[in-house]
Amino acid sequence: MTLREFLLKHAPREELLRRRWREAWIAYVDRLLAQLGAWLTDTGAGELLDLEPLEFERREQGLGAYHIKGLAIHFGERTVKVVPVGRTLAPHLGPFAEPGHEKAEGRVDITNGAYKYYLYLKLNDAGEEQWLVHDERSGIRPLDREGFEAILQDLLS
Repeated sequence: MTLREFLLKHAPREELLRRRWREAWIAYVDRLLAQLGAWLTDTGAGELLDLEPLEFERREQGLGAYHIKGLAIHFGERTVKVVPVGRTLAPHLGPFAEPGHEKAEGRVDITNGAYKYYLYLKLNDAGEEQWLVHDERSGIRPLDREGFEAILQDLLS
């Protein structure tokens, strides 16, 4: 028996689930960051902005400790950060709630330090992801390129 086989055989079921959940959360955020970067590149805005990869160390109940990426978007003296907050947060998805999927699966903030937009991860029965955006001035709505551009214009102004 190899060490890996031994560990898998003796690992508590909860630890395997925790590891799977943590890895999935990191992958969801990585795909979100890649999408945001692609939107900036596609519109040509990436040439006018400085993008700085960030890394955060997090510890969450149910997930344990982990490292996760974020992003700083610099425009002159102004900076907007995309900061993963956590997977185990559970705000209600309001009009986007579906039976069995009423709560968000995670939260990422987009902030300039003074104001925040909250991105909530929504999963359907097939495990497909969708990011929703919410802020104090408007209701929850799907995140798309135009919405992301509007967020950046607001936070960089």
